Amino acid sequence: MSKKKKNYRSLSKIGQLRRLARMGWPLLPLHAVKNGDCACGKADCGSAGKHPNAKLVRNGLRNASDDGKQVAEWFKSDPSANWGVATGSESSLLVIDIDKKSSGFESLDALEEEFEELPSTVTSLTGGGGQHRYFVLPDGVDVPSGVNVLGQGIDIRCEGGYAVIPPSKHASGKSYRWAKDGSPFGENEIAEAPEWVVELCLAKRGHTESQGQQAATDGSVFVDGSRNNTLAQLAGSIRRYGIGQNALTEALQVINAIECQPPLAASEVRSIAKSISQYNNHNSTNKYQPFPLAVYPSELQDFLSSASISMCVDAAMFAVPLLSVVAAAIGNSRVIQLKENWLEPHVLWTSLIASSGSRKSPAIDLVTAPLVAHQSKLMLDYEIELAAYRDLDKEQQNKTKMPMAKRVVVNEPTIEALVQKLQQNPRGLLLSRDELSGWFGDFNRYRGKGAGGDEATWLTVHGARSLIIDRKTGDFPTLHVPRAAVCVTGGIQPGVFRRICTDNNFVESGMAARLLMAMPPEHVSRWNNEQIDSQHLKRYSDAIGQLLTLKPQLKPVQVPLSTDAEEAYAGFYNANGLAMVGAHDAIKSVRAKLEGGAGRLALALQHLHWAYEGGDAPYPSEIDVEVMEKAITLTRWFDAESVRVYRSLFSMTGENAELQKVVEAVKELGGTATARDLARRKGYHNSKQAEDLLEKLVEMGIAKKKPTKKTNKGGRPTTAYVLLDS
Repeated sequence: MSKKKKNYRSLSKIGQLRRLARMGWPLLPLHAVKNGDCACGKADCGSAGKHPNAKLVRNGLRNASDDGKQVAEWFKSDPSANWGVATGSESSLLVIDIDKKSSGFESLDALEEEFEELPSTVTSLTGGGGQHRYFVLPDGVDVPSGVNVLGQGIDIRCEGGYAVIPPSKHASGKSYRWAKDGSPFGENEIAEAPEWVVELCLAKRGHTESQGQQAATDGSVFVDGSRNNTLAQLAGSIRRYGIGQNALTEALQVINAIECQPPLAASEVRSIAKSISQYNNHNSTNKYQPFPLAVYPSELQDFLSSASISMCVDAAMFAVPLLSVVAAAIGNSRVIQLKENWLEPHVLWTSLIASSGSRKSPAIDLVTAPLVAHQSKLMLDYEIELAAYRDLDKEQQNKTKMPMAKRVVVNEPTIEALVQKLQQNPRGLLLSRDELSGWFGDFNRYRGKGAGGDEATWLTVHGARSLIIDRKTGDFPTLHVPRAAVCVTGGIQPGVFRRICTDNNFVESGMAARLLMAMPPEHVSRWNNEQIDSQHLKRYSDAIGQLLTLKPQLKPVQVPLSTDAEEAYAGFYNANGLAMVGAHDAIKSVRAKLEGGAGRLALALQHLHWAYEGGDAPYPSEIDVEVMEKAITLTRWFDAESVRVYRSLFSMTGENAELQKVVEAVKELGGTATARDLARRKGYHNSKQAEDLLEKLVEMGIAKKKPTKKTNKGGRPTTAYVLLDS
């Protein structure tokens, strides 16, 4: 009979402390609170129950330990002691300390309105009515502790600090306790520290000039008192695109010279760039960021989440190809107007980069099903019309136009066949293929490497431009399509994608940059009883059907940006432009395409939300700011994912040579190695550096991870990396 796991509320004080120690929390005993006073004995103690017990930990915070035996000894020496956990690099914890009496919650409301809500995470309630919210500190980031760092009443407990933990006693006589659904003992996870929180903390460090003040509001000049915060916020936005510290410094120096009155010292600008770069470097390690499902309607989010659980795949496997389905359904009925003379067509190309057996095809089949079903109905109508046509006599047939099959989905058309189908289907088409390798392979089969042949034609199609094909045979020697719009979706294996792009120069020609790509991590298949809700599937099918009611036109309806949406897009456009400074040519090409891509995504999202509202809702007359912000979020996700794919599959920074050395080192170790094994052999500074390189081998499909059991000494389990060809 299995032993039931205890609820933490039934655990004794030492039981809770032991469990926290086993979780790796470095604990330290603090002075107890007795009758509202601190047990330290000082009459004027201003931190009752909140500072280390010097009798037990002579070196204070430096003595913090996750050793269960040590914690037990401390507890035995003083059972009434309060307890704290060391924050910062010691535990990878960043704690936001919200003080109710100092208007901390009001300050938090203002911050969340300006940025976004803090994610759900482990949370404790203080005896004074405040809260401690626990977050995971990004690797390699040095965030100092401080008072009122995020505003009045919001302190930060991080490097060089600690946080008082339950079940300690507060000077008020009340106890610290874990919030409902907020304890660290159950299934609750500690969320990663939001980017905006870390950026504000770093901007605060060493830049006291603008403490507590807001940026200039006129949008043009950053005046004395707002310069540091404004440049730091801009730097954070730019750095999310992955540009290096030197390029970031150069961009900030230009902004400083033009916008700041008076300009900051060059050394101060370099300091801001260094601080922000230190934080954002953790985003450059190819760590996968989950697809932002929140950009979709809530019902669609539920549908994709349940499908992800049911099929044991990442949600991006559905969410990414879905964009091509939505764009194909809208087709040539709408274009987005970013400026008076800047129109973007509704053409989206998406690609899932995943190994064989990762269930790419079932995922794509699920989201393309409504269009496939619609096409089946069109084909049935065609067969009925064709049968009626064939029943006519010759004279009647000569007077009657022969029925033509209407298509919305194609699989393997040649360019000539594609153009013929586009002539018959002015809305446009969706090219859906299980494996995009065949599509790529046909591009230059007869023309050699480089742009030309089918590739040149497809570049035209991506822009939904006019397409003319001259033929040597056939009844019609010249085929013309005024607006050749074809959306594309499909899957491809990482190694195949790398080889095809390299052999055909697709990275250099910009063909690869037109793909909205995703390389989600594989999930281990485990049986579950999760079912895809038939009502969710019907709502999705109905929404696609609603989009198909939009009539294609030779001059599609132009959907402009609202005033607020235009302002949001302008901010994205400017940050994206600065992010191109110093970027690798391949990434620069991606970002150039994303300028218009953000508009295309906004058009898709605006109409997708409209379709989910139902048939009575009026057609969208403009892109609203809420949708534009969602489109920008999605664009930044694709930007980060493209950088991750390029860094994993292509030699962009010279790191492939280093990875080859890692492969050889693992082979010398018998084809299997842990990060510590590699660090010792290669002489890396630490195991984390070795682990990052081994993780890249996994992402490239060269190695796989194999968890190992705990050691006999009770240590934590480690991960071994096994070369797939060993």
